Amino acid sequence: MNLGFKIIGVIFLSLSIVGAAVALITGTKQHDLLSSLVESEKSGDMHNRTNNLRYTTHLIEQAIAGFYEILPREKAQQMALAYFAKINKDKGMIYMVVTDMEGKVLFDPVNPTTVGKSGLHLMSVDNVCYVCGYIKEAKVGGGYTYYKMPKFDGGTPEPKVAYSHYDPVSKMVIVATSYFSDILKASQETRKEVKVKVVKNLGTLIWNIALIVVALIVLTSVFVYFGIIRRLHRLVHRVHEFSLGDRDLTQRIQTSRVNDEISKISGGINHFAESIQELIKEIKDSSKGSRGVAEQLKTGITETLQIMQKRTQMIDAIRKKTNDISVVVNQSTEEAQASQKDLTEVQDLVQTSNDSISNLFGQITEASKTEEELASKVEQLSKNADSVKSILHIINDIADQTNLLALNAAIEAARAGEHGRGFAVVADEVRNLAARTQKSLAEINSTIGVIVQEINDVSSQMNLNSKKIEQLSGVGLEVQKRFEDMSKNLDSTVGRVKKSIGNFVGY
Repeated sequence: MNLGFKIIGVIFLSLSIVGAAVALITGTKQHDLLSSLVESEKSGDMHNRTNNLRYTTHLIEQAIAGFYEILPREKAQQMALAYFAKINKDKGMIYMVVTDMEGKVLFDPVNPTTVGKSGLHLMSVDNVCYVCGYIKEAKVGGGYTYYKMPKFDGGTPEPKVAYSHYDPVSKMVIVATSYFSDILKASQETRKEVKVKVVKNLGTLIWNIALIVVALIVLTSVFVYFGIIRRLHRLVHRVHEFSLGDRDLTQRIQTSRVNDEISKISGGINHFAESIQELIKEIKDSSKGSRGVAEQLKTGITETLQIMQKRTQMIDAIRKKTNDISVVVNQSTEEAQASQKDLTEVQDLVQTSNDSISNLFGQITEASKTEEELASKVEQLSKNADSVKSILHIINDIADQTNLLALNAAIEAARAGEHGRGFAVVADEVRNLAARTQKSLAEINSTIGVIVQEINDVSSQMNLNSKKIEQLSGVGLEVQKRFEDMSKNLDSTVGRVKKSIGNFVGY
């Protein structure tokens, strides 16, 4: 595609995008402004209507006050309720509801079944106790209650606002209510007219933007064609003549007075043509004296070739000797690698022996701990045996006392004569039992003494074994340390061998 069409196309696309973006942003802003105005108008209407409800309630109170001045209270109340019914029948923006301060519903055309009953339990569709709200606001001098309620019995619930005020003359809570839909309906036509005008103005604005964009595209295209595209065509034509035409380097491209990029390119091409022209002239002048230099260069090259042949022969001799040295080096490397392999195997054996000794040392240590624990338990057993001997001594003392008591009982039985004979038999049996007990205690004491002696012997032997195991453990530690030193020396030796082999091979 021609460069001129590309430039004009880019300009057209850019200005079209700018125009569309401006139109879109303008439409969005006008839509936001319209929405803000509509919401502001709705809010103003709601505020004015709520104030009108309060004002209307006070006017109605003044109107029904005349009934109570000229009529009995009951008749005046009937007239007031009839007046409220007439207001509701007009189906304007205001709907009346009446209760007393105890919450009893006196007038409610939307819910006629609640009339004459307490409305404190009545709830709207949005769970608002609206009668409670009437009473609460009336007690503080008047106020607003918001809830949802149908306009007629069986109708669809709609949001509404109620202003309640206590009338001291009629002793009733007079409530003036109004539905949001009725409040907004009055200004709905105005909002429609505003929307229509905004849409119309937006369409006019978009057309104006489109005309401005088209005019800018036309003006920009004309400027680009005469200021850029036509001059580029001339520059391309001149370069084409330089390359494919008569190749006349004496001709120059005509530059413009405007010092822009195209003029700089034209000047650069002219300067390049001048440089080429001067270079060709210098080449012609220097080619005349280059023949003598060529002869000298030929002689120098011949001498250089002869020297190169001699050096080639020397290099061949050096390469032959290098091959011989390489064979010897390879043999030495193989022997060194075999030695390294043997050292590595010895190192592995030493490491295995070291691990075995470490394992043996662990087992010896564990056996030493077991011997120590067993010696401790044997010593505790010896102490327990000594405790048993103490208990046997106590039992022996009890047997001695029992024998003494039996002797005293026999003496007393002898004194009693014939009457104490049976008691004397019992005393003899008790004395015999004490004697047998002392004999058994002596045998048990002897046996326990033997056991204690054997336990002490075992404990002494186990202590001796524990000391020997500790000595063996020390010897094992020394052996393990020597194996570790041997392993470190082997590691160092293997490392030096590897380093030597690496240096040798690298050499």
